[in-house]
Parts: sequence; structure tokens; C-alpha cells
Amino acid sequence: MTEAQRIGAPIPPLLSAMDEAQAWAEWASPLEVKAYALACFNAMSPEDKAAFLRFVTGRSAA
Repeated sequence: MTEAQRIGAPIPPLLSAMDEAQAWAEWASPLEVKAYALACFNAMSPEDKAAFLRFVTGRSAA
């Protein structure tokens, strides 16, 4: 993938952060989505990581 094929970084939210994140994820390449998802997850506190995993899996993190 070349730089010209990337959608780029998310823009500041116009409506809400979730609305903008959802729109960006729809436009971004699969590689960008994976890269931002992992970077965001790694930046979370341990408590937020556990809550995120509970949310996306429907169960508690080990």
C-alpha cells in the first residue's frame, strides 16, 4: 500500500467521537483499521482494556 492509497488520520469530531471514528473506519483501508485499533488498544489503561474486551467479547478478560 502506498501513501496515496491511505485515507490518513481521523479528523477532529464534528458530531461525536464515535460518529467520526465509525465514518473513518468505513473509509480506511483494512491495514489502517488494524494499525489504529492495535495502537489505541495498547494505549488504554489496564482497566479500559478489560472493559473493552468485555464489551467486544461479551465476557470477562482473563
